[in-house]
Amino acid sequence: MRQKVPTIVQKAKLRIKGFENVFKVIHQNTVLKGQSKSTFHNYLRRIALISLHFDRLPENISDDEINEYLTSLALDPKSPSRSSFKHMVYGLRYYFRHIGQNKLSIDFRSHMMKQLKKQLSKGNQLNEYQGLINKAWAKNWVVFCEPSFAGADRVIKYLGQYTHKVAISNHRLQDIDDKNVSFLYKDYRDGSKGKLTRMPGVGFLRRFSMHILPKGFVKIRYYGILSNRFGKQTAMYRTSKANPEKESVQQRIQRLTGFDVYKCPYCKKGHMHTIEELPRIRSPMRFMQPMENPIQINISQ
Repeated sequence: MRQKVPTIVQKAKLRIKGFENVFKVIHQNTVLKGQSKSTFHNYLRRIALISLHFDRLPENISDDEINEYLTSLALDPKSPSRSSFKHMVYGLRYYFRHIGQNKLSIDFRSHMMKQLKKQLSKGNQLNEYQGLINKAWAKNWVVFCEPSFAGADRVIKYLGQYTHKVAISNHRLQDIDDKNVSFLYKDYRDGSKGKLTRMPGVGFLRRFSMHILPKGFVKIRYYGILSNRFGKQTAMYRTSKANPEKESVQQRIQRLTGFDVYKCPYCKKGHMHTIEELPRIRSPMRFMQPMENPIQINISQ
């Protein structure tokens, strides 16, 4: 009598520690949500495959290892339609969703807390806020990040409605005289009620000028903890220089792009220095004016 060969899922149950509990949790969630058995078995096989490949559960696999594994599936010549790659992606998404973990949420929380602790350490305030950090770390962070189904054009069109808004619309301006300006605003601390305020014209122009950005820049409004409402709570994370140094064009290019325009293009080590500046070449000032003593040439001979 032929002995039955264990399936992929059965092998994972025997070899991978904790896979049995994963099987139970996903099976219970699938039954409670009324999902089909074929979906459950298909995704579970994918989870078992990647677990057997790395000999551990997916949440213990690094991002680089998962990306390398998915790349090999996408380039597999035995699956020209990339069905193995697609089912594996859906299976991993299904797995992390049903066990109550989100890979993106974990990574975002890790990077956010790392930068926060680094900033607090500079001000010797880490011990003061360590308890609050521990509470925030214990919570499940929700990171909403999904691809747009309508394409990049629709996303740009949607964001463009916010990045190109004027600072204040005309219907909010109620009265303007020689010294003061009266306009309507929303008080979000008082249930978003519309209120009327009055301020000097110089102060109004100062606030209006803050919304005027240099050429080539656009502005997206801040929200959440970055909004003005939480300015006092987040003031400790913002640093300002009393006498900011003026940045040259070359320094700005290096800061934004990492390219040093002063570096020698040949040896890639030395730095070039300015020896002499050539004047700009312009057309003669009297190019279009008639000459006082024009030159006469006799060509009759």
